Amino acid sequence: MAQIFELSREKPVRRVEAWQDIVSRTFVTLACDLPDKTDVTGSIASIGNGPISASLVDSVAQTVDRTRRLIRQDDAEVALISFQIEGECLLQQRDRQVRLRPGDFTIYDSTSPYDLQFEEDFCQLVLHMPRDLLRRRLGPVRQICAQRFGSDTGANSFAGAYLKQIALQLTSLETATAEHHIKTALDLVGYAVEQNVQPCGHDVRRQSAAIREQVAQVISKHFRDDQLSTPSLARAVGISSRRLQEVCAEVGTTPMNAIWDIRLEKASDMLRSPAFAHLSITDICFACGFGDSSQFSRRYKTMYGVTPREDRKSGYRNGFSGSVQTLSKSAGRFQRR
Repeated sequence: MAQIFELSREKPVRRVEAWQDIVSRTFVTLACDLPDKTDVTGSIASIGNGPISASLVDSVAQTVDRTRRLIRQDDAEVALISFQIEGECLLQQRDRQVRLRPGDFTIYDSTSPYDLQFEEDFCQLVLHMPRDLLRRRLGPVRQICAQRFGSDTGANSFAGAYLKQIALQLTSLETATAEHHIKTALDLVGYAVEQNVQPCGHDVRRQSAAIREQVAQVISKHFRDDQLSTPSLARAVGISSRRLQEVCAEVGTTPMNAIWDIRLEKASDMLRSPAFAHLSITDICFACGFGDSSQFSRRYKTMYGVTPREDRKSGYRNGFSGSVQTLSKSAGRFQRR
């Protein structure tokens, strides 16, 4: 469930200090300047245990600064996506300026100075996550920061509508459900970025290739785990299952086939290695994450053209011409597509 901070619970004399503290603890170290320090109200509701969290911020007019001095004090590399629900927000970062109105969203990051100006009461949903996670999903962060994604175009409107629903339900959602919705929202934001920004001709393909490379690394590390699945793999990479299926489909495979292919590659290496000669084929089957030896044999013959027993005996992969590519060995080639 969401954790909710209500400024009304604080004594009036402590509210400015308390607001400064909760804002910095929720996001990154920031300086909040409130013009009217005698009537300060506000609340922050946050949810998410994983790398991506969502916070609903409701407060009064103020300016929020992330200065170079604060960056030196707190060098956390965080990417943020702000979706405006009520009021307006003026964001400035890297010589860019963007004004958000209800239904608009923008992206910014904590590694460069920025300021947010709210001239009136406002409500804003903020997704925050490690900067590197957003980079893997959307490409170079600097190129997409401080740009307005308005609700007046198709891709943006889909993302905006979904973000608004998260905001409306945030305080009533279970954490696991909220995290699922947040990842889906991030996919929709990514689609909007691809449709609107496309800063470099091949950036979108490079983003997908980077995800596939990371997927291959995760599978190679955990191929022995018989519980490895599309959802668990997506969680490990920090994306939704739908996005994982999309990037695999771009190269004609599925997440589960990618898992099977790498398991088969590991099994073949073990079958052909003298170091594992003392292990039976069944032992190798289970050691590589297969739960059924007959399924293992069928998949092995489909991929290599010989049974595991024949491969171990001959030491030769008959018929493997590369038409069936394993995700791990092909990661470099996939990146160039």
